[in-house]
Amino acid sequence: MFSRDRLVNDDPDLMREVGACFVVLSDISVGLGWHAGTVDVKTSKGQVALWSLVHGYAQLVTAGRFKKDNIKDLSILDILPTIKHDSKR
Repeated sequence: MFSRDRLVNDDPDLMREVGACFVVLSDISVGLGWHAGTVDVKTSKGQVALWSLVHGYAQLVTAGRFKKDNIKDLSILDILPTIKHDSKR
């Protein structure tokens, strides 16, 4: 996430997990409803927005910024929006 130099892209287990993360990111992006446009445009914008959120969260955790009692135990899953599935998609 932070540097291409740190990525071990010849580890099949890691790459499988990375792929699974992108599937989750894509699935959440479709259901956000944060952006206007075609489904592809909305999904692309949602993916960038979510990736930015996750990256920022990871940077803050790495820097030890979550020290207050009410936020120190939050995980990324605690702050991601809840997906409302639309059966009409």
